[in-house]
Amino acid sequence: MSGRGVSPSVRRLAAGALAAVALAALAARGLLFDVPPRLSLASAGRFWRASHASRLLNAPFFRRDAEFASATIALDRIVPLDLDVNLVVSHRMPDAEAEGKKRAAALVLAPRRVVLERGETGPAAFRIRPVPREAGP
Repeated sequence: MSGRGVSPSVRRLAAGALAAVALAALAARGLLFDVPPRLSLASAGRFWRASHASRLLNAPFFRRDAEFASATIALDRIVPLDLDVNLVVSHRMPDAEAEGKKRAAALVLAPRRVVLERGETGPAAFRIRPVPREAGP
């Protein structure tokens, strides 16, 4: 070599070969399934045939608390959109869990505003009810 280095055509060939190897490695990982394709497609079919309520009940933020999920979904069906919702949680409930319940309720009940309060809830860890919308900006 006379100090010119590697020719551009050799560089292009090396880059192409490296890209082909990388794509082949990605494709090989894609062929290794955790779940057989037949079961994966069956699961996807069940998901798309499910109702809106079924999908919500299986959402991660509702899966652990079916009572809260069903109360929130029922409230969504009967409360007009021009009302707000008051969510009362127990004083003993950790702040992070209370905020998670508020966010989950807000997702389902949008565009209604969900207001979180601490108070007595009775046997359930929550109480949720519609309230008139406050006049605001």
